[in-house]
Amino acid sequence: MFGVSPAVLQLQLHLPNMHTVAFQAYENLEDVVARPSSSKSMLTEYFGMNQKYPEARKLLYREFPEHYRWIAGNKKWQPRKNKRSQIGRLVHAHPAEGERYYLRVLLNHVRGATSFDDLKTVNGKACGSFREACEQLGLIEHDRTLDDCMTEAATFQMPTALRRLFATILVFCEATQIRQLWDKHLASMSEDYRRTQSNEAALEQMVLRDIRDLLQSMGKDIKLYGLPDLVDADGSSNFDNTEVTEERQVKVDQEHLDLFSCLNNEQLAGFNDIMDHVTNQKSQSRFKISIKLTDNSICSFTKQSGTAELLKQASLIIWDEVAMTKR
Repeated sequence: MFGVSPAVLQLQLHLPNMHTVAFQAYENLEDVVARPSSSKSMLTEYFGMNQKYPEARKLLYREFPEHYRWIAGNKKWQPRKNKRSQIGRLVHAHPAEGERYYLRVLLNHVRGATSFDDLKTVNGKACGSFREACEQLGLIEHDRTLDDCMTEAATFQMPTALRRLFATILVFCEATQIRQLWDKHLASMSEDYRRTQSNEAALEQMVLRDIRDLLQSMGKDIKLYGLPDLVDADGSSNFDNTEVTEERQVKVDQEHLDLFSCLNNEQLAGFNDIMDHVTNQKSQSRFKISIKLTDNSICSFTKQSGTAELLKQASLIIWDEVAMTKR
């Protein structure tokens, strides 16, 4: 048994008209769009509460659940009648997401906004973007926001995700104080490796190799970013793509290969029957295929993943009874 106190409500974060709308597969899309509730979300109704109630305007979006209760079925905020504690937390946004990220920055600092446009209005002047509004309010010194992003992510992301985030920041976010960002967040990015390695220099090298591999998957060279030097300067990559490493590490003894030529007809038939099944690894496991398929199902791996790299390098895929596979 376990408990969480206080309760945490994840607050929706989306750009105008970009919120999620749930509906049944048999429903007509025009009817779904015409439905009044389809235009509502936690965020739009937060704006609506600020329009109606002056007392609500004193609160930040993340503070709203402490005073108001979200009624999911009716899609509305309702004043709390008791003192049951609940806190709000905006879902994470990556700096590379652009406007969605800057919307999140504004919601964490601006109280009482009544609409998306109101959120972009600074001292009576309408800004052209959420980023411009952040700049006008002095909320973004670029490297500071990247530091804040890494710091917040470290509170709930695993080290592998932090390393991927750091690499993405290097490629897409034009950080200027990269070495400071590295020095500050190395400990959180190496936390998983500390279970088996206590030497600080070795830990740094392990994280650097991961970052190098991630950058290579995005077509970039780690040498461009002013990070500490890698000891193995040959550029070989084997830390991120464990799938490729596992396949390449399969060894077949020469003795066994030699025995193949000695098989009689019955033995050869048995050997071929066994080899027809190869590793018997399920397609769902190798290709990350959902067990329950729908018309919109896709394989759940990214083009930067080890599985993607393995498929690029594979010259042959042996798939038993592939003709019976759905779609």
